[in-house]
Amino acid sequence: MDRIEEAKEWAAQGRRSIEVKIDNMDGSKEPEVKIWVYDYDLMVGQYVTSVAEIDLAKAKEQQERSEYQRLKAKFEEA
Repeated sequence: MDRIEEAKEWAAQGRRSIEVKIDNMDGSKEPEVKIWVYDYDLMVGQYVTSVAEIDLAKAKEQQERSEYQRLKAKFEEA
């Protein structure tokens, strides 16, 4: 299965989106490919190079841990 079909299959498994951006801003011969995946139920996304790399549960946990540390520091000061 090619990467586009894998991405379509992943997106169909929930409220999800995938954006692919091919950028050649510096004029190099090899354009940069950026793939952004987002899950609307988890409200988190990440950049990947293939569907196999998607781990939004881990990304969500890191986001929540970071927010917890920020709030903890804020309210310990008060």
